[in-house]
Order: sequence, then C-alpha cells, then structure tokens
Amino acid sequence: MSLFGIFDGHGGYDVVQYIKNRLPEIIKTNITKNNNYDSIENNLTSSFNKIDEELKFYDSEHTGSTATILLFQDNMVYCANVGDSTAFIVYDNFVKKISIDHKCTDPKEEERILLSGGKITKNRVMGQLVLSRCLGDLYCKKYGVSNIPDISVNKLDGNVKYVVVASDGIWDVVKENELLQLSKNRKNAEGFCKDLVKLSIDKDTKDNVSCIVISFDV
Repeated sequence: MSLFGIFDGHGGYDVVQYIKNRLPEIIKTNITKNNNYDSIENNLTSSFNKIDEELKFYDSEHTGSTATILLFQDNMVYCANVGDSTAFIVYDNFVKKISIDHKCTDPKEEERILLSGGKITKNRVMGQLVLSRCLGDLYCKKYGVSNIPDISVNKLDGNVKYVVVASDGIWDVVKENELLQLSKNRKNAEGFCKDLVKLSIDKDTKDNVSCIVISFDV
C-alpha cells in the first residue's frame, strides 16, 4: 500500500503542515486497525473527520487546506479529496479526472451551503472562502462547509501511464489536452512533473503550484 497527497493551504502555514504530518498517520492507523471490518473508503472518510476534529484544538478558525489523497493498493487507486487540488489518471490517449473540485460555483455544493444557513457572496462562503469543502476553516463549518471527502475507486490496468495530482495553481492554466500532450513527450515521472510546473509558470499562473506524478509507464 502506498499513499500520496497534496495539501494546498490558505490563511497560514501551520495548519497545512499539521495536516501533512498527521493525516497519513491517521489513515495508516485506521486502515491497520479496521482493515478486516471496514472498507478503505469508510476508513478514508473517518480519517478526514478525525483530523478535522483535531484541528478544532489548533489555530484553524480562519485557516485551512485542501486535501487530495491517493492510496494505492494492489492494482487499485483510491482518491479521496476535499477542495480543488485535482487528480487525473493519464492513459495512452486520454486522461480521466478522478477527483471532484469543491467550489461554491457548483450548484449542488451551493445548495448544500444555503440549506445549512450559509450565504454565498462573490462566489465565496460568507464572502470569505472559495472552497465548499476543506479541512480547517472552522468558522465556515457551521455554514455548510464540509470535511467529508468525495472518493473514487479506479482499477489500474496496463494502459495507465501516470497518475497526477496537483494544486489548482496548475489546473487554473493547464488544460486536459495539454496534460495528455505533455505525457507523450516524457518517459519518466520527474521530467513530466517538471514540465507541468514549467508550463503553468510559463502560462502565468497566479497561484502557487505543487505537483506529484506517479509513473506506471515502465
């Protein structure tokens, strides 16, 4: 079993560092303890809930983070995410998005927030938070912002070349067709990752960028 994650913080540095260090420990403990009794999907959801509970005792009232986790077991990849750090499977001739972007512009997310008593102003919850799901940001949790991840499960067959996860600073400017084309130009994960970061900077991204590329093209 292997675990990778991108955590794109906002409002401060300490909370995202805490999540980066602590969430993998929680996931490992949950899966090891409950492996014979519960599904990996349920264990991942429980892990997101637990760390958000821990953040209540941390300085996270107006600070939070996205979280996109990739868990590999045997020939399967489990993707669990809150926020807008997006993950793709890259095949020979197409890419498949395996995460959900959680923003207030999504009609279903908007409806949930409004039903919870929240308001959306300028595409932000209570005029503050662009994301409709995240870890931390305790102030907005009472207005419908959720820590419950969307989870997808995908089989890794022989046509998979890469699995990519990156912060929105890349996906704000790099499109799926460009992701596919870059994958054809490289035969290793490191070069592909550097190309993605360089392309986003060349295209004048306005946000910071973080990127992980896992290669299956061997």
